[in-house]
Amino acid sequence: MEQSSKSTSGSLPSSTPAWRALGSLAEDVLAQARAGRDIRLGDLHALPLSAPAMTVDGSRLVMTDDALGRLFDLGRERRLEARRDAMLRGDVVNRSEQRAALHALLRDVGGAVCGDAAEALRASVDATRARMRALAEQVHSAERAASRGSPVTDVVNIGIGGSEFGARLVCDALQDLAPRGRRIHFVSSVDGLEIARLAERVHPPGTLFVVSSKSFSTVETLLNAKTLRAWSDERGLDAEQHWFAVTGKSGAAEAFGIPRANIFDVPDCVGGRFSAWGSVGLPAALYLGWPLFEQWLKGGSAADSHFATTPLEANLPVRLALMNVWNTTFLGCSSHCVVSYDYRLAQFLPWLQQLEMESNGKSVTEDGIAVDYPTAPVVWGGLGNNGQHTYFQFLREGTGPKAITVIGTKTASSRYPEHAAELDAHRRGQVTALSRDTSAGSFNSVSQLMLDDLGPSQLGALMATFEHATVCSGWLWGINSFDQPGVEFGKQVARQLRAGTG
Repeated sequence: MEQSSKSTSGSLPSSTPAWRALGSLAEDVLAQARAGRDIRLGDLHALPLSAPAMTVDGSRLVMTDDALGRLFDLGRERRLEARRDAMLRGDVVNRSEQRAALHALLRDVGGAVCGDAAEALRASVDATRARMRALAEQVHSAERAASRGSPVTDVVNIGIGGSEFGARLVCDALQDLAPRGRRIHFVSSVDGLEIARLAERVHPPGTLFVVSSKSFSTVETLLNAKTLRAWSDERGLDAEQHWFAVTGKSGAAEAFGIPRANIFDVPDCVGGRFSAWGSVGLPAALYLGWPLFEQWLKGGSAADSHFATTPLEANLPVRLALMNVWNTTFLGCSSHCVVSYDYRLAQFLPWLQQLEMESNGKSVTEDGIAVDYPTAPVVWGGLGNNGQHTYFQFLREGTGPKAITVIGTKTASSRYPEHAAELDAHRRGQVTALSRDTSAGSFNSVSQLMLDDLGPSQLGALMATFEHATVCSGWLWGINSFDQPGVEFGKQVARQLRAGTG
């Protein structure tokens, strides 16, 4: 994306009345922080905000009641509700690529949220979902064997980025619910060691391979697929029984040797990092079984309904986006540390990193105007209990302002009550400790998200909520959350170097 030489700040969100008012309020908050005062939103104006499967407590945010009110004004000035409605009905919202962004349609199992989507597109999505279901049910009923009479023992996803992170998170979080005797593997790195190690773990006659690439031109994915296909052929595995493709380019997949009947479509209007709800989630459906996968879809759809129908002030994704913009742009929190106190969310952070930083890590608006304010923060963190023994020292006493989100669940993740009680005590203790001032000018703006449970539907709601929050942040910043020009440029440079022309 090129910066326009005709750029003027008058077209930026920062020129609006609400933005300027927020800037003044933030200066006052920062001045008080430098003076050693602790300013928190408090319980009076930050009652826990509920949505399907979760509750968010913002009482420990570094914010004032006036700032919260002005943030709502900014949401109205930026027309968040109108933009939301346009996205869900299938309007062109990805302007740089002239595409819609209808990932919500992939999980719209009731047909209510994206009711205005084109009938042909809905029929195509429904048909793909039905084919996924049929294959998953055949695999799980043992109606479909792999080869030599072997049941399916291993599912290998060959993909990278958006063709891996979402499905990997779902499989890892819900693995305790998966049937015994089946394993899931993800191959993404172009480092051949990953394939070498995989080859030692799988049972060849019982292995299914899924090549996931919307363009079917991703260099890393195609090289990994080529190597594994040779490995598969050496063992006499038939492509019709063992190889599948998830792509928007069926011709390229057929040229690779994958039968047309084994190719699942990725709609043009769905970006990679938003795509696990459709055919990109095929490995998860094959591993977990269709009932669990469908519950996950329905959880995402429930979050969509909340987003589509709830007024701005009580809309959880909108509130998360407003918090993000306030912390990042106005308070100067250049990093957002997200820590989870549930081992089932061990893969949540990599998924969220791509979602936020690939979507909103941009320095020009969708009109090509250079911004004069910070956009996406650095998203980092991981499992909170582990982090307490590494980077929490920095969070407690490091310099500068930091945004922190703590995620927990109200139910135990295992049958060991003593472990659950200890983990919960650490979560509650750290929320309190991280919210206390350390030194003048250094503070943590802390929010806490509590899940009612962490089954398929709750995980679906969590992921869909963060997707919508990310998109709303982009609209507030005036940037296009649906393209990734920086990623594409890096691929071009790599191709030139590989060809010896760079």
